[in-house]
Amino acid sequence: MGNMEYQNSFVLSKEHLLECFDESQLLNALLTGKVPRPRYLLMVALTLVGFFFITFVQHNKMLGFFIIGLAFLEFFNFKYKRSWWITGQMWGKNSNNTIKLCFDDLAIKVSSLNVTLNINWDEIDHADETAKGYTLALKNKKRHYLSKLTLLPEMDALLISKVKIVQHFPT
Repeated sequence: MGNMEYQNSFVLSKEHLLECFDESQLLNALLTGKVPRPRYLLMVALTLVGFFFITFVQHNKMLGFFIIGLAFLEFFNFKYKRSWWITGQMWGKNSNNTIKLCFDDLAIKVSSLNVTLNINWDEIDHADETAKGYTLALKNKKRHYLSKLTLLPEMDALLISKVKIVQHFPT
């Protein structure tokens, strides 16, 4: 049998990045059984310690304001985590560039103007499947997300034939 190779490309758009973030958060919640929640206790503790420094320590009032600032930073980190992550990715070199996917008998290759990633099939422990995509769980504990929208049917079939698929479809 000859060497099979399937290629497709897509634009690394904001919509694609939003899907990557949302599906990663969904999978993390499904795997851990925990929905991310604000760390209110930490925020309250930081605020109280900050007020203590402002009220009772004469020479370190700025430290108190700094600690209260950390409480606000913790709040905004939770509230705007998705927006901050998306903004950082949109500022990246590959934002709005074409990404090329290539699947063959040996590996998955992802390339752009700035990055080339080769993942051999034997490096993949399993793939966690959600309704919108696959998260490749590598043996070295790294994870890479592939949107089903970017895969040709032949690529999807090759992935399923090469990797153990663990389905995660929330009810």
